[in-house]
Amino acid sequence: MTQAVSGLFISDDIFTQGPYYGVLSGIGQNIMNFLHHNIFIVLFGFIGLHIITIIIYKLKFKEALTKAMVTGNKELQGPQNVNIAFPWGGFVISILITALTMYILIEVIPPIPVEEY
Repeated sequence: MTQAVSGLFISDDIFTQGPYYGVLSGIGQNIMNFLHHNIFIVLFGFIGLHIITIIIYKLKFKEALTKAMVTGNKELQGPQNVNIAFPWGGFVISILITALTMYILIEVIPPIPVEEY
């Protein structure tokens, strides 16, 4: 999310500019540029933590989390009173809200572009 939002405020100085480029002051522009180009380090950290956690669960608890993540089904131990009517509902709603928000920010209410000569 940070990657997408910060991309709205930066320019690559060659081909394209985000629709909100020029709206922020110099320090705000620098912050968005820093976030957009450096947030991948945090993302790689979370990916590494995720993989390490999967390995720990496989070795210590003998749980196949990878299969559960791919298929969406996990073998439950104990009482199985789980009743999910629409298991993909949360995912679909999240995608729709994100797409609608980005559409509104980019297409409906973008700021007036500033012509620089």
